[in-house]
Amino acid sequence: MQKEYSREEKIAWLAAQPRKPLSGKVLVFNEQGETLLVRPNYKPGWDIVGGMLNEAESPLQGAIREIKEEIGHELPAERFGFLGVRYGISQESKGDFVHFIFKLSLTQGEIAEIVLEETEILEAQWVAPAEAKELLEGNLRQILSRMLDGEAGIYSENDQLVLGGSNAA
Repeated sequence: MQKEYSREEKIAWLAAQPRKPLSGKVLVFNEQGETLLVRPNYKPGWDIVGGMLNEAESPLQGAIREIKEEIGHELPAERFGFLGVRYGISQESKGDFVHFIFKLSLTQGEIAEIVLEETEILEAQWVAPAEAKELLEGNLRQILSRMLDGEAGIYSENDQLVLGGSNAA
């Protein structure tokens, strides 16, 4: 007969499970199809808007919060689309991570009202997808390149496409 675990035993078991860093990232587009790249002050190179999730924050909630924090726009969830998930192993920490990647289109008026988070973002620029593919850091470049080409529902492991895009059933 199987043992039924108490609430306390279940809580202790869950607390002992591995924790993975999770982030919500956003490919932000303008009306011309260009994407917004940001250059953070805490790592080299260009990136897309986004960051680590807070405790008990969903990936979409985190993406919405990061848009507000990094470019100053508070937008409803309905404005965001889902692009995919990137799972990988960090070269720095050797631990694994999961990025949930969304997309968002801004109007010219919204673009004019962007306010960069000066304590975190050094600069930002709008670039064509081909240029974005060149400017993004190596590991992120491969999977985001497919998303910049319009593919959605992508899942990657270690920056290799596993599901979605042209592999969809």
